[in-house]
Amino acid sequence: MTIDDIARAAGVHPATVSRALRGVSGKVSAEKRAEIERIARDMGYQPNFVAASLRTKQSNMAAIVVPDLNNPVFGPIVQGLERALRQHQMLSLVVQTPAAPEERRDLIL
Repeated sequence: MTIDDIARAAGVHPATVSRALRGVSGKVSAEKRAEIERIARDMGYQPNFVAASLRTKQSNMAAIVVPDLNNPVFGPIVQGLERALRQHQMLSLVVQTPAAPEERRDLIL
């Protein structure tokens, strides 16, 4: 499912769909935005954050650096961070730090 598919179904240009789904104000009427959002929802559209990052030249990605992925304390923390990032259309990259302090420093810097 792509923006082009939604545009065909709504009878508008793909740029209009993009503006409507991104919430760009003043470019799409409230009625048309609601129609496009309904069509996207009905068609099961899911935004492709990686494709968007290529277009905008912003990764919208955050690194979550943890010392030990086997430690049960970190699982719920990472899950909560990932959920919060997704609400802001961001992806996460989870990295486990090496044991050696100098390798850890190189990874973070």
